[in-house]
This record gives sequence, C-alpha cells and structure tokens, in this order.
Amino acid sequence: MSERFLDLDSSRFCEHQEETAGPAKAFLVGAGPGDPGLITRRGAEILGIADVVLYDRLVADSILHLCRPEAELICVQTLEGTHPQRWPEICRILVEKSLKHRVVVRLKGGDCFLFGRGAEECEALLAENITYEVVPGVSSGLGGPAWAGIPVTHREMASSVAFVTAHELGSRETRMDWGAITAFPGTLVFFMPLIQIQNLKDRLISKGMDPNTPAAFIERGTRPDQRVITTTVDGLVESSKELESPTLVVVGQVVNKRKDLAWSEKRPLAGLKILLTRPGHQAANTVAHYQRLGALVENQPLVKISANPNPEALQQAISNLDQTDWIVFSSTNGVRCFWQALKNCGRDSRSLGRCKVACIGPSTANALMPYGIKADLVPSEYSSEGVVSELGKYCAGKNVLLVRASRGRDLMQKELGRLAHVVQVAAYSHEDLLRLPQSRLIQLENRFWDWVVLGSSTIAQQWFDLTSQVYGNNLPKIATISPVTAEVVITNGKKPEAIAKEYTFAGVAKAIATSVRKYI
Repeated sequence: MSERFLDLDSSRFCEHQEETAGPAKAFLVGAGPGDPGLITRRGAEILGIADVVLYDRLVADSILHLCRPEAELICVQTLEGTHPQRWPEICRILVEKSLKHRVVVRLKGGDCFLFGRGAEECEALLAENITYEVVPGVSSGLGGPAWAGIPVTHREMASSVAFVTAHELGSRETRMDWGAITAFPGTLVFFMPLIQIQNLKDRLISKGMDPNTPAAFIERGTRPDQRVITTTVDGLVESSKELESPTLVVVGQVVNKRKDLAWSEKRPLAGLKILLTRPGHQAANTVAHYQRLGALVENQPLVKISANPNPEALQQAISNLDQTDWIVFSSTNGVRCFWQALKNCGRDSRSLGRCKVACIGPSTANALMPYGIKADLVPSEYSSEGVVSELGKYCAGKNVLLVRASRGRDLMQKELGRLAHVVQVAAYSHEDLLRLPQSRLIQLENRFWDWVVLGSSTIAQQWFDLTSQVYGNNLPKIATISPVTAEVVITNGKKPEAIAKEYTFAGVAKAIATSVRKYI
C-alpha cells in the first residue's frame, strides 16, 4: 500500500496526509492477532502515510512493509527495562514524536483497548492536547480461537464469552472475583496465562469448576506456525510445558467443536517452513500467497536486479520499434525495465503501435496490463521452449526483439533466429549475492526450513554456490519452477523433490502440496 505514495511530490504528499489522516496527529492502530491479512483497511491506510511508527515486537514484518521506506520505525521492546518499566518511556516517545511530526502511529498487537494499555496511551496524548484516533484491531482472543476452529460462542453451548487476564493471578491485591469467573455461564478466554498456569488451574478447580472441563491452548494464534493443544482444566499444567508466549487458553464446552471445525491445519501448505529465493521487489505477492496456503514463509534474495548493463543497445532497439513485428518478454523484470527505458527515451506505450507482443507466461503478461498492453501470445507451456513452439508459427521472415536479462539461456535467440531476424537485448542484469547472512546459514545448518523454492536456472546455481558450506543432509528439500531449473539441481548432485507442472510460483506451491501428501 505504501507504494501508492512514492511518486508524489512533497507538497502533494503532505496534502494527501491531511486528507487521509483527518484532524488526528497520533493513531493507535490494532495490528490484529498475527496474520498480516487481518489488519483493517483503515489501519493499513494510516501506516501508508505515517512518519513514525512505534510497534510491538510481535507485529509481522509484512505489516511493517506497509509503511513508507522513509518512515521511522521504533520497536518498543528494544527500549530498556521490563514491560512495566518501558511503558512510561513509550508514552514519552509517543508524545514527543506526535508534537514533531504530522502522523505518528502506535501499532499494537491485537486490539488497542483489550489488555493493551491503549487507554493509558490515549490519556498521555490527551494530557498534552494531542488529537488522536483509535483504529480497532482483531483481538487475538477472537482471531486465535477462530483460526483454531473454536467458536467462542455457540447457540447450544455458550451464549456469552469473557476475556480475562491471567496476569493478576500472581498479585495479592487482585480485583478479580474468581468465584464469579468460575461460575460464568459461557466461554472463558485467558490472556497471558503461561507464567500463572498452576495458579490458574488451582483457582478454577478450587472455586468449583469441573476438572474435566475442556480447554485449549492456542500458541501464536493465526500465524503460520500456530499450535493448538486441547486438554482439560485438570491437564492445563502438564499440557503447557513446551509452550511459549504469545499463548491463550480457551476454557469451555466450545473447545469440543474443534474436532469438527478445525480448518487452518487443513490448508495445502499448513505447517511447512518454506524459503523463497526471489528478488526482493518481486517477493511480496508470492509470500502472501504461500502464507494463505498455510506456510511459514520468508524470502532470501540470491540475486539483485540492477540497471541495464548496455543501455545503448536497448535504446537502439527502442528507436527501431517502428520496424519491429514482435517483441518477446521473458520476465516481469524485463517488462518493468523496458518501460523505464522507454520512458527515458521520451516515449510511451504508443511506440509499440505496430508490434505484436509475446510473453513467456501469465505473470509476465499481467505485468504489461498497467501499461495498456495486452499480450498477443502466451504459450500453453510457460517456458522458452513454449515460446519457440508457438511463436515460430507466426514469425517467419519477421523482425523479432527479445527482451531479457543480461544472462540466461539463449534458446529463443537460436531457435527463432532460424526463422526470423532476431535482435536480443538485455533490459537488466543480475547482481549476485556474495554470501548468505550468518543467521540464514545457522537456520540451514539446524534444518529449520523444510523447503527451498528455486525460480530460475540462474537462481538455482546461485543457491548451490552459496550453500556449499552447508554439508550433509541439512539442506531443505528443493522445489523448482520448471524442468529446466530442475536440471541445474540435478547437475549439482541433488534431487528436486517437487517440480511445478505449471511454471509459476503458484504451480510450485501445488507441486509441494502434492509431494507432501505423497510423504504423509
């Protein structure tokens, strides 16, 4: 969302800030329970114009990516002291930044006003006459159970739900009526229970709750690595031994509905840890797609897309477009960089007036649409071979321009060159990553990742060049986007466990899901 604002001049940007933000200067925004798709549209909109964002540690990185690149991001957990000790400093910084900047966001996990100290932060702003707006978020007390297939209310089981903090159990001056809580005629959802789990169990049973009452722990609710453990009140302590925060406990008969209503674990990639290797600017949509399928996903770029190494050749090709019959794009990067070059030459899409356009696959064809161009040919097989097979029927004796990277396979140039006059130009180059971050190597050595996805022959070779120091069987299983990429894997002495039948990253996801079902 933040990309919408990158090309605006400063005066127009300030005007847009005022239009979107309204009279408020500070915003308390609920980030939701964990899954980045659960932030509200209003929350995402405000993040896209924020100057400063103070955020909780558990907020997903992909939510922070909604912020402008120049926004100042402050993780409040990096401040000194324990959470109670940090809170006055958080309020001080929130006030200080709000007095200096147009739009300041306090980004909080879940909902701002449910066990989040949001009211106290509003009071700190109010004391300094700073206008603010509260943007509600999906509470983890609702999102976590829903992701676990546990309805917190049910017509036949529970007509009410209570959200309770277990934090006060360790305090002698608790204001909570545990007799009333135990007798509550509905579902109980306990926040922050792990430290006080023994006290929680003892208090519920001592106040008359049936020890066999169903209960469920929900760890990291709505995240790809969510874990759910069903138990009873009597089994709370034993079942919690391996759990970590953030965790909820749901107590009540509705927990029994999970065996029928559980859905998130049934997604095709549920529970899998998948490492993508796409260039950074291309990864966001693929990461989001794999997350929706249930995977824990990160992207590790192995190459960087950099400027055209020979702009003169591309400029010459652009000047000859009035003599070009077909333009072939082999990647979305080629489309993007070609249009940038077109713009640099003082031209636009009208320069392609007499040209027909072929694309190697649907993603590349979709990249043309913002420029008002619809591909004339997309082969049924999304590969260089597919382009040669189908374009070869139409290009005999024609002038064909191939737009590609500075390195890669020359199959299209060689095969189409037998039929047509072919000019091949590089619209961009690949800049190799010199070494993997140490943290990534440690992950690989510890077998953290289940799968790595390789999306081209170039990236596949780069993967092996960079992971040569990771020995034995520690490397994750390999999924490739095509048989051509798989050949590079085999050449390096490894076997690809999944090869996409449809040569897209969605096709890779399907191949992984099929392979996983094979191994179950």
